[in-house]
Amino acid sequence: TKADEFIITHHISPVSGSEMALDFLIPVIRIGDEHYTFDTGAVGTSLYPKYFEKHKDEIRSKYTGSDIEFGGAGGMTTKKGYIITFSPVIHGRSIDIKNVHLLTEAASDNDKFFYGNIGQDLIKQFDSMTISFRSMFIRFD
Repeated sequence: TKADEFIITHHISPVSGSEMALDFLIPVIRIGDEHYTFDTGAVGTSLYPKYFEKHKDEIRSKYTGSDIEFGGAGGMTTKKGYIITFSPVIHGRSIDIKNVHLLTEAASDNDKFFYGNIGQDLIKQFDSMTISFRSMFIRFD
């Protein structure tokens, strides 16, 4: 929950929410007709070239391209992209997440198959999140 509570219930939650699947050990969720990896450890959401290809006319009309620096324990790298406001619709609610990095160049193999990676900046827009591996869904409330 937003209050940092981790609750395990003894009953099975009814199936409701975004469909979820696993790509080996990586959770994948569907938002609208797009598939995103889901990483509760990622501070921010990032979008991949597949997202850019689908939305490039709108992005180019609103934003100016820039160099995006990112990395992790292995070091830092720079790729071409945009810094945009990402506005997914989740359970009928439009969410605006500002300063999302959108890469126009692939950084990994995942970039070819998914529209992006959902992080804490989206998760924290809701009071709670239910993850059901039994029924394979993620619900934001």
